Amino acid sequence: MTKRITATRLARNLSAYVGRAKKGETFVVELRGEPVCQLAPVEKKMTMRDFAEALRTAPRADPGFARDVRWAIKHQGKMPLKSPWER
Repeated sequence: MTKRITATRLARNLSAYVGRAKKGETFVVELRGEPVCQLAPVEKKMTMRDFAEALRTAPRADPGFARDVRWAIKHQGKMPLKSPWER
């Protein structure tokens, strides 16, 4: 949930609010009762090392899934388009 704070309160307690934002909180800063900006945590980017670790530890797809994907790629564009929900 986003919390609203005044610009004055933020200025007086900047380090405390930055610390809270670092932990995941988001604040809308108001000036004379009007929202003017937002203080929020920065989205962390996944590094290549993180990505490699995620791939290494991810569960493997079952052989049937891999077979179905290969079949779908091979037959791509060769099948008439039909909704699977129509009879």
